Amino acid sequence: MIKGETMIYTDEKYEVVTTHIKNLRRNNKSWDEIKYALQTNEEGLIGFLNRKKMVDFWDDSIDKDDWYQIVERIKKIEERSVTNAIFESTVLDNGELIKEKYAPNQRTNAWFHYKKNLTHEYGFSDQVIEEMERTTTRILNRLKEKTEPEKPNKGLIIGNVQSGKTANIVALMTMAADWGWNFFIILSGTIDNLRIQTKDRLRKDLPKGEATIEWSLLDQLDPRKGNQLQDLNLEPRDRSRYYTVVLKNPSRLKKLVKWLNSDQNKRKQLKVLIIDDEADQAGINTASITKNELSVINKSIKQIVYSKNHLGNKSKTNYQAMNYIGYTATPYANVLNESPDDDENLFPEDFVATLKPSNEYFGPQQFFGYEDIDPLNFVNTIPPEDIKTVSLIHKGESDLLPQSLKDAIAWFYICVAIMRYKGYKKPLSMLIHTSQKVDTHKRISKAVEKYIRKSSKEDLMQSFKNVFDIQKQRISISDFNELFPEYPVGNINPIPKFEEIKNEIDILISDEMTNITINEEGELKYSKRVHLCIDNSSKETFKLDENAHVRLKYPNKDDELDYASAFIVVGGATLSRGLTIEGLVSSYFFRTVTQADTLMQMARWFGYRRGYELLPRVWMSKITQERFKFLSELDAELRGTMHTMEVNNIRPSKFGIKVKNSPKTAFMRITAKNKMQSALTIDVDYTGTQYQTTNFINDIEVINNNLSVTEKLITYMNHNHRVELKSNSSIWRNVDYKEVFNYLEVLQVPENKLSVDLRELKEWYQEKYDENLISNWNVVFAGVKDGNEHQFGTHKVYTVNRSKFKDSEDGLIRIGALRAPNDLIIDINKNDIPDESLDYYDNFKIKNIHILRSVAGLNRNPLLIIYLIDKDSEPQVSNNKNRVKLDAKNHLVGTFIYIPTGDQEAIYSSNLRVRLDKEYEEEEEVDEITS
Repeated sequence: MIKGETMIYTDEKYEVVTTHIKNLRRNNKSWDEIKYALQTNEEGLIGFLNRKKMVDFWDDSIDKDDWYQIVERIKKIEERSVTNAIFESTVLDNGELIKEKYAPNQRTNAWFHYKKNLTHEYGFSDQVIEEMERTTTRILNRLKEKTEPEKPNKGLIIGNVQSGKTANIVALMTMAADWGWNFFIILSGTIDNLRIQTKDRLRKDLPKGEATIEWSLLDQLDPRKGNQLQDLNLEPRDRSRYYTVVLKNPSRLKKLVKWLNSDQNKRKQLKVLIIDDEADQAGINTASITKNELSVINKSIKQIVYSKNHLGNKSKTNYQAMNYIGYTATPYANVLNESPDDDENLFPEDFVATLKPSNEYFGPQQFFGYEDIDPLNFVNTIPPEDIKTVSLIHKGESDLLPQSLKDAIAWFYICVAIMRYKGYKKPLSMLIHTSQKVDTHKRISKAVEKYIRKSSKEDLMQSFKNVFDIQKQRISISDFNELFPEYPVGNINPIPKFEEIKNEIDILISDEMTNITINEEGELKYSKRVHLCIDNSSKETFKLDENAHVRLKYPNKDDELDYASAFIVVGGATLSRGLTIEGLVSSYFFRTVTQADTLMQMARWFGYRRGYELLPRVWMSKITQERFKFLSELDAELRGTMHTMEVNNIRPSKFGIKVKNSPKTAFMRITAKNKMQSALTIDVDYTGTQYQTTNFINDIEVINNNLSVTEKLITYMNHNHRVELKSNSSIWRNVDYKEVFNYLEVLQVPENKLSVDLRELKEWYQEKYDENLISNWNVVFAGVKDGNEHQFGTHKVYTVNRSKFKDSEDGLIRIGALRAPNDLIIDINKNDIPDESLDYYDNFKIKNIHILRSVAGLNRNPLLIIYLIDKDSEPQVSNNKNRVKLDAKNHLVGTFIYIPTGDQEAIYSSNLRVRLDKEYEEEEEVDEITS
């Protein structure tokens, strides 16, 4: 067997093992049965493998350890597929029948050639491209070929931060161009650097020459100069397609409005598709809706969308078609800012869609975890004293770097050395984002440059070796395979030994840092040294040389570099949204903001890491980690809500209701106050809420109290309800809600801002119970077949195994996830499921829980699952470096709460509840030191 890090699951010799195990699952064999290949014990498994080698010619080197590892891997993938099902793409629409269109896949089509480009230029897998084609075709079928001035077609597409959104935008543009749309407006951020980046990407990606479509870029349209509307070829059979990339800036938008009104005859021929990139930024109306006011940018966008001139009057003629689509990873402002009932709104009332993240995408769930998905071990904690040290640099009172920032810089140099050693030739980057204030960027940059320049080569080499030893241990190939089993690339590149990359490091530290330089011809020039860049909105910056280009600009193909260029990027607003940072391997980040959408957009470390999957590292404070964990859950909840609405055929006009009603907004505001002006009332909707205990106090008195009150609840239920035994679990039905809340209120758990507020949940529940909208509880004590027996009085239960995270704090046990996915349906009797819904039960996915509970008659019954966690729980995978033995002072009691979605037509709430703790009430940024 090839052990540990070097085991390659895609090796051909293991394929027969994988196929055999999958066939056993298709034949409904349990994992307990599969563990020994349907034999009774390990000795039987060994005999089975020997027979397979003789009869079916399995490879002689396959042994029991291979079998166990492959079984565990397939089981993990299956379990994660239950959870990950909520991340499938969804489309909500207004129910209007639109002409069915197909993906244009003939050689003359723009989409056909762009699809080839995705494979050859960007290395997209067939699976990713197929999903993109499927989703884009669904969106294409929501576009309208003819609209009226007062009824433009409006949609919203929700992607992920750094997940290839531009590729999806180009996919839609090429498909729409093939189907006759002839004018494309891309609204691109508020910073011209980002607009230029988008423009250059479109100019590069839109097919040229091969297809019959002819693309023309119309840059910075102005009715007084340049390209004029009257000169465009817009006849129905003409193959010309035009696009413009416009800054969300008042003056540029005003010029565009005038340009669009400059020729009324041509205007009638325009089939327009507006793509509002980062739609929750700048275009949202932040003026007072109570005074019937509009912010300038929002007003200009509406003048375009609603066929008006720059004075706000109706244009003499209308476009042939107007389709406005917002793209964003954080859609909260788009559905909270305006009501679909308002006149001339940008609310996405015609359709809302989500894009499925690729299995190659490193997103919030991979970095911070979700449910039973453990995070990859990429995040390092910045201690409070280091945050204070950075604050002194910000103030100009010191230029000494904290140790954590030195470590992050060291890791970047190490990564550059590793990738150059492997022959990698694309750019690699480090991000330093500690403040949005431009004067701090200069001070941080000076301190970074001074640290490298003043340190001796010997000191740097030794510190780099120390960081290498620590960071290499954080994650191995086997760890990666365990924690990200659905990742499609089989051969993950291992991290070489330090001695192998030492020469590359020596070359890097032999030269001082440099900026990108400008030669006499005005061309940008790069070197093998580390380039220090500052990217912000300021023109005054820190230069290492007079002939320097300080802002981030990556080499293009014409530069023909035969090495990986290296960039340390210090910045603020431009790095917070939109700007793509290539080859990001090291991030130092501790800005704390109170808004979920702002914070999520700052996570530039999300994205694709092909070829360097083990290298990404992030340094951030503990509080910021907690907030990103919250965002990971919020993102998953949003997608789960979208799927529920699609299945129940709920139209987008009601989409905002479900987004607006998360009870978790006490932890941080989901968007700025002036961006959610339509969220006026303070009712909370707890339907669909799931909460589980993930942190435990390792104190014997606390633990024994929880055991005692659990025994009392079980005794009460046994006296008043019939118990059903199912496998090693117990089920009590229709338990009085007062008893359930009494029990939950006396359990002792650590305080956590992410916890559900039991008092508020109880008040909401009582109100809905009195309205006959919700019923009493089903209570389950969940155990597993191989659990240890435990007596609660006369009632026997079985323990479950949950290991703890290695970095759990003293006196606190953190397990990450408590509930097993299939426990969500443990109180559902298969006999109660209609035949047409049995597939939802047999192939259960979390996204379908509301369907199952509804058809089983449990859509009003909340579920409480109690677990007894064995005090001696061990990690299920022995080589998982994130996990260690639980080592609790006694068995731990954990609970999981699920509130069903209830009756589809019933009103459980009306709008968003915004409650903020005082320390989180700053509008934009909070000092890490005081928070």
